[in-house]
Amino acid sequence: MCLIGADACVTNPSQGGVGVLCPGANLHLTVGETLHACPASLPCVGEIGTDLSVQHLTPSRDESGSEVLLAGCEFTGVCARTRNLMTRYLEGASGV
Repeated sequence: MCLIGADACVTNPSQGGVGVLCPGANLHLTVGETLHACPASLPCVGEIGTDLSVQHLTPSRDESGSEVLLAGCEFTGVCARTRNLMTRYLEGASGV
C-alpha cells in the first residue's frame, strides 16, 4: 500500500489504520490532525481515498541513519466500498 503523491511509506496496514513512515525531520504533523482525502494504491485491488487521523508521532532513524518520522494514523469516515477494498487487500496480503 502506498500513498499516492507523497514521499511516505505505509507500514502495518490494518482495518483500523496505518503507520506512515515519513523521511526527513522537517515534516510538520501534530497528534489529532486529520489528513483529508489521502489517496492510496492497494496492489491488485485499486485506489482508495480516506481521511487519516494522526494518533501518535515517533521520531526515529532509518537503516542509513537518516531522520524519519513514524505517524500512527487511524482511518476516519471510511465508506463501505473503501472498507471492502481494504478487507480484500488485507486478506490477500495475509494469504487468507
